[in-house]
Formats: sequence, structure tokens, C-alpha cells
Amino acid sequence: MIGLRENTPSSGKHKPGTALGSKYGKTLTLEERADVPSMLFFTVLNRVRQTGICQLSYSGGTVFKCPQLRQLIALATSVIVDGGGGLPTIAPIPSNAPLNLNEQVVEALDICSSAGPCPVQSLILCNAPLRLSHASLLASILQRSRRSSNLALVSVVLANVHLPLTAVVSLACALAQSPSCLQQLVLERCQVGSAGAASLFEALVYNRTLWKLDLSGNNVGDSACPAISRALLTDTCALRVLALSRNFLSDRGVLGYLAPSMTSSHLEVLVLRQNPRVSALGIAALRQATAAPASLYAPSSSDQLGVRVVVDSDL
Repeated sequence: MIGLRENTPSSGKHKPGTALGSKYGKTLTLEERADVPSMLFFTVLNRVRQTGICQLSYSGGTVFKCPQLRQLIALATSVIVDGGGGLPTIAPIPSNAPLNLNEQVVEALDICSSAGPCPVQSLILCNAPLRLSHASLLASILQRSRRSSNLALVSVVLANVHLPLTAVVSLACALAQSPSCLQQLVLERCQVGSAGAASLFEALVYNRTLWKLDLSGNNVGDSACPAISRALLTDTCALRVLALSRNFLSDRGVLGYLAPSMTSSHLEVLVLRQNPRVSALGIAALRQATAAPASLYAPSSSDQLGVRVVVDSDL
């Protein structure tokens, strides 16, 4: 099989990408440099070309180098990465530790979208942390993601990706930049915390496009509820679906902030599963606040249909 070759400038007597000690100074293919079988890379490349979906993992211990990742990303509309299994996922990550697969993909996406048009609209990263430098790089990618630019990310999902608080604040600053084309953001089990959640909702006051936010499994408590309420009461906030499952909300936050803000928000679905400190009283108050107004003169629109509150009893 003929491998893909990369032309690199020469420097001194040895050319980058050639085998040292080789009798003929043979130029190595990208696959040989990465120690990845050519057949595997071309199989993945053809699959991405045919489907537009790039799925990457450490399956079998195989990894691709940055030039190969850029080739794959340049053909993909959806990038799905399982970063678990390759390197220890210890947080915080030592600064001198090798990049995990999630971080390599973020770097490749940054380079690809900076160099020219990049078709990626959906990004899913799972099971490996992002150190601050790469979380900030992801925030920069989101900041420059516009429909009129090289990159237009519509959906970003981080699942079981540890994010330090400063990284969450960087993402919040990116969300506050308008106009943006990001419509769905899922940060599930990312250790966002109450302070991180509050910063995200403060950003949503200025965001007019994000309609779905999932912060399930992030240790979010009542201290984030004032920021949630302010965002929901803002006319410019486009949020329609909010998931706060598996957190530490209580009746105090629900009765004091969430329930009063329901009637004036644009929310259509609020998911509060597995919040054990929210009692039946809190759920009843939410449902009463989100019930459709009983008026013969109420206009027939989605805003008048009430908010669907999803709790454990709905399972």
C-alpha cells in the first residue's frame, strides 16, 4: 500500500521524516512516523470520508499523530473521542505529562480551523481530563466559532472530562461572546461545581443561541441558584432545555430561586433527577409554577404551554 507522504523543509544534513542510519535516507510515511499501520489509518480515513463521522479511541493502544488527526478532522462534520485507556487520568495533570487523546484532538482542531475552512459541527470528548492550557484552547476555538468563519461548532459534549474552575470560567467567557453558533453544551461529570455553574449561567445572560445546557453530575448546589434564576429571567437567554440531574440542589434553592423564575423563562424542559435533597414539596412548587396559565385569552404559543419538569418519579 502506498502511504501518504509529507514534504518537510530540510535542515542541516538530516531531513525531518527520514530514517537515521538508513542507507538511502528513505522518507518515512506519516504512518511509519506514528508507528501506526497504514491499513488502519486508511481504513479510518475512508470511513470518515464516507460518513463524515470521525471516531477515535485508544482501542488496542493505537494512536494517531497530529498530521493524521488533522487529515481526519478536515473531512469530518462530527468528531467523537474516547480519551480513556491510553494514559493515566490523574487530575491535576502534571505539566510535563504527555498529551492525552482529547488534548491532541483539541490541538488538531485548533490548527485545522485556523488554517482554513473546517467542517466540524459536533465535538464529543470523553473520559480524559483537559489541563488548563487545552481547556483554554477549546474556549478560544468556541470564541472564534461563527457561521461566517472557518469553523461553526453547533454542539459540544464533554463527558467525564475533569475541568478545573479556571477552565470552566474560560468556557463561560467564550459563551458570553455574541454572536455565537453554539446551540448545545453538555458538561456531564466534569466537576464543574457550584462556582463553575454560576459562571456559566452569568455568561448565558449575554448568549442568544444556546438552547440546551446539561450540567448533570457536577456537584452543583444551591449557591448556583441565584445565577440560574438571573439567566432564566433574562429575555436574551435562549435556554429551552436545562438538565441538572445528579447534583446537590435542595428545596432552599428550588423554592427560593428556580420556582419563582419559571413563569418568566423560556424553558420548556427542566430535568432534576437524582437530587435527593429536593423533596416532594419542592417538586410540587416547581410544577405549580410551571403550569400553563389558565386564561381564555392566553395566546396559543409554545411559551404558554408550561415547562415540563422531569424528576425521579417520572422514570
